[in-house]
Amino acid sequence: MSTASETSKTEEIIMLTTSRSIGIVGAGPVALSLAEVLRRAGYATVVSSRTEHQTRDGETAVVSFTAAAEMDIVFFAVRHDASRELAERLRPLLRGKLVVDVDNAWLPGHYERAGLSSDLTEGQWMANLLPDSRVVRAFSHIDWNLFDRGLARPAYWGAGYAADDPESDAEIREILEKVGFVPVSAGSLAESAGVDVDGVLWSRLLPAAQTEAALRAR
Repeated sequence: MSTASETSKTEEIIMLTTSRSIGIVGAGPVALSLAEVLRRAGYATVVSSRTEHQTRDGETAVVSFTAAAEMDIVFFAVRHDASRELAERLRPLLRGKLVVDVDNAWLPGHYERAGLSSDLTEGQWMANLLPDSRVVRAFSHIDWNLFDRGLARPAYWGAGYAADDPESDAEIREILEKVGFVPVSAGSLAESAGVDVDGVLWSRLLPAAQTEAALRAR
């Protein structure tokens, strides 16, 4: 469980907005860039690490992984070699929640060590670790320094995503739309290789029509 100080800090952040709260597991460039655009879109957002602190700009609270997992919606944006241990540890807190998998096994050796292959996508891998959560795949093919492009030019850039059920599909579409992107479905998690490392959209941010065309042509 989170400490009293963590709970107080989190409640203070949530009071700043009427949107559902988002906790990001991770506090690196990907997590911080996500937190910035989500906050600008009106979401109460925290990032997390092994130690609590405040970011240099003073706008983003860095809480414990446990505190982040207690938010309404949880994003995973950590080094891939840390994902398994954190997912297994946080699994009870993530039961029934929407979990947005942003992780990528792009560092040498991470892909093989995770057991990923053409028969197992990143989204499936995370869903296997969190069978009681509603795992979706999103933001994974976009470079972290481009996350704000959606807000800069709303409804122009496409963002590929994958989900396995209608409720989760609707929720991740809403998040993508709120940060200015046009949601483009890659299909189910089993069909989401296009938004994984070396997929057709990997490290690409394209206009919505081109995003859809790339996914359909794969």
